[in-house]
Amino acid sequence: TEYNKAKLELTNLEASFANNQKDINEKTEFIQTTEPEIGAIEKSLDKLEEEHISISEKITDLQTEISEIEKLMNDADLKDLKEKTAGVEAEIKRYEKNMADAEHEIEGMHQRIDFIKSTIATQEGTIENTLSSNKNLELEIDDKKHIINVMRMNVNDTFEIVYNKTIYLCVISSINKKDLKYEIIEQKKCNEENKVKVILACSIIKEQKMDYLLQKACELGVDEIIPIISERTVIKIDNKKDNKIQRWKKILKEAAEQSKRIDIPILHDFINIKDIKKYNFDFKFFCNTNEKSKNIKKVLQDNKKSDTMFIVVGPEGGFSFKEEKFLIDNNFESVSLGNNILRAETVPLYLLSVINYEYGR
Repeated sequence: TEYNKAKLELTNLEASFANNQKDINEKTEFIQTTEPEIGAIEKSLDKLEEEHISISEKITDLQTEISEIEKLMNDADLKDLKEKTAGVEAEIKRYEKNMADAEHEIEGMHQRIDFIKSTIATQEGTIENTLSSNKNLELEIDDKKHIINVMRMNVNDTFEIVYNKTIYLCVISSINKKDLKYEIIEQKKCNEENKVKVILACSIIKEQKMDYLLQKACELGVDEIIPIISERTVIKIDNKKDNKIQRWKKILKEAAEQSKRIDIPILHDFINIKDIKKYNFDFKFFCNTNEKSKNIKKVLQDNKKSDTMFIVVGPEGGFSFKEEKFLIDNNFESVSLGNNILRAETVPLYLLSVINYEYGR
């Protein structure tokens, strides 16, 4: 009984062992079967982790890039704003320039008005004859002396008086050593339409040369003369200024009479060369020996439509470089008269001769 009981128990144990062994074998087989899959899964996990890290890095890069883009967008907006601001500022500057040009033009107009007023006043001051109550033109004492003592005229001799650009033919009705009487027998209005006006601003030169310049410039038809003081002006202007002006006016009057002009050139007061910028004309130039200067003939031909020309001529030795720059900066054209270097008193006469020929004055 004990034996059978033990044998049965052994049999049960063997069966249990066999079942356990089978279970172990199945589990071992399952493990062996699933190990490659686990390895693959682990590899997949590793790969996924790597991808995760890569994606995280990419996300970080993208976030950085987005931040940079946002910054660039802000900068672009700022740049666009700056461009718009710059555009507005440029527009403002353009308007300011236009306003400055307009103000400069207005100032030039005012200066031109002042110049015209000054010219009128000067011209009125230089009128030598006035109509008398008996409709005769009253001569000055010096003119009467000239007729009596120099020309030695007699009764019935005729002479001409010019007043207000009108020529009056007069006949002497009576004459003695101190006075004479005359009557107007004819008057003739002169026509000067379409005549170009020439204003000569010349540096003051030595006395005899200046006298010669004034005399010949008057004979050649200059309309106005402005004496200017420049850096290289040799003559010193002192208290004798008024005496010089009166003396020069007399020279111009005599030259006008000799050349039978119908007017006397207007002589202005002395000015410094820096004050010349107030004369605002479309056609203004100065004479220069610089090789880059335009030829006088070309300049005159290009400005045939101008009704007034303003000419600036330097002293002995010419203008300084500083003065030349000043004139160019104030819209004066630099003009050459050719290869030869002319004297200061010759330049205006050469210019007036060329102008008379070119414009048919």
